[in-house]
Amino acid sequence: MAGNKWELVAAARELSDRGLVQSAKWVSELAVSLPFSPPPDGYQRQLCDIDREWIEEMDKYTFAKTCFDCREYSRAAFHLASCHSKKSVFLRGYALYLAGEKNRHDHTSSEITAKPQKKEKSTKHLQSLKIELSQLYEDKKLDGYSLYLYGIVLKELDQRDKLRGLFEECVNKTPFLWSAWQELAATCKDRESLETLNLPSYWMTELFMAYACLHLQYTEESLQRYNNLTAAWLPEDSPHVKSQKAMVYYNARDFEEAGRLYGEVFERDPERIDEADFYSNVLFVMDKKAELSYLAHHLVEVDRYRPETCCVIGNYYGLRGEHHKSVQYFQRACLLDPSYLSAWTLLGHEYVELKNIPAAIQAYRKAVDADPSDYRAWYGLGQTYEMLRMPLYAVHYYQKAHQLRPNDSRMLVALGEIYERLDKHQLAKKCYWRAVLVGDIEHLALLQLAKLYEQLGENEDAARVYTRLAQQINDHGTVASSGDLSRCFRFLVLHHLRSTQDLDQAEKYAHKCCEYAETLQEGTSFLEEIGQLRRMEQTLTDDDVNLMPLDQSLSPDVNTVRFS
Repeated sequence: MAGNKWELVAAARELSDRGLVQSAKWVSELAVSLPFSPPPDGYQRQLCDIDREWIEEMDKYTFAKTCFDCREYSRAAFHLASCHSKKSVFLRGYALYLAGEKNRHDHTSSEITAKPQKKEKSTKHLQSLKIELSQLYEDKKLDGYSLYLYGIVLKELDQRDKLRGLFEECVNKTPFLWSAWQELAATCKDRESLETLNLPSYWMTELFMAYACLHLQYTEESLQRYNNLTAAWLPEDSPHVKSQKAMVYYNARDFEEAGRLYGEVFERDPERIDEADFYSNVLFVMDKKAELSYLAHHLVEVDRYRPETCCVIGNYYGLRGEHHKSVQYFQRACLLDPSYLSAWTLLGHEYVELKNIPAAIQAYRKAVDADPSDYRAWYGLGQTYEMLRMPLYAVHYYQKAHQLRPNDSRMLVALGEIYERLDKHQLAKKCYWRAVLVGDIEHLALLQLAKLYEQLGENEDAARVYTRLAQQINDHGTVASSGDLSRCFRFLVLHHLRSTQDLDQAEKYAHKCCEYAETLQEGTSFLEEIGQLRRMEQTLTDDDVNLMPLDQSLSPDVNTVRFS
């Protein structure tokens, strides 16, 4: 079933009336991407359930909504205290929630590295709101929007046992509330939990499934679902679909395609700030300084105080190697939005660059507190504890990252290296082989595996893996150091000289040794030795050839004469 432009427009109005501006913007953007068609007669009354109680309270509601829009949340809640319509109940609860969050944020220390406040002191407003909403829930008086609010409150209180059911009920009642779909995706930890969801038979479900597959790192399935949507009814140039596809390619480390799609999105909507931080990540990885500089300067003109803008500027300075400035902008992004996941993770990366390991650990911990499914933050924690020479802690965090990204070879290689340090060689081998099987992104797994075999004296296995590595280097390249590569070719020369006596292979790898400063002298010596061995072989062959005519010239007649 395809989406209808005008039901989306009506849904955007309903969401805006409740102050759910992010979902309203998402629905509106989707509506704009659809081709124009005349609205049906009376579509607003037909698609929006008019609440008679709300009509009677419209004057109070309208005043409260203007206070809400001016960020006077407590005032808005006060003037809605005597209202009982579903829309008013939601707006009052949402205003109380935002008032408490604003107060908590305002009283948080401006120091990023400050110790977090005690939980009970920062959630008082949530506790009272939870009591009120839970009673309404038991009385079955919550509509879809208030169910969403109830779920958010429970999530903030770390009471997650009811979240899945609440958000399921919410999306069945209010399918256009995109924020609820995103929260529902966050409750899914694997394919089984995704496939057992109770979802409405509606086109929004297809958009959700594509998004959820992306969230769970099922990149190929996510891309296929988005392609199916564009083939069925969504326009190919829909900003939402393009940006989601770009994220798919980004997760698959196809940065060229991700950059191309993000470029098209921002070319069509140059004042856009959403997803600019992810676009800057792509430009950072691709080392595109000019494009990242332009994006950063442009966003400063659009809105310099958006967290995404600060994140882009942080990436810009990070790419230039000005890590202290980069830290300042990532800190600013975190202060503007303490729940901003990307900023905390990137702040941790910059602290690692500055060798400020305690600050990096705290930043990564804030990231996983905001989103426990962020594999980058878990991986960062593993790296920091590895730098602190605390391998058991590093194993724990790398395992967390691996659980979230089971087919990412970087997690497996990191685990293998830690297991090596702990002398768990069999586990290390399994990790390296698994990394090879799932697709070695950085082409390091074979190198680590071969070095481990060599270290353990398992030379035949080492030679087999080094040979495969040499072919991989020839086909795809590698990020390994010249020292590691020269080691590979040196081992293969010695193996073919001492074990297989294959001079052709030995000569091929000796020439490779000459390409690296570390083994240039040895490579030259190998070639001289191979030359001597070839000359010795040639001498022996020539001697055999010279003897053959003498033997063959002894005719039967001569033999007869000699022995007669």
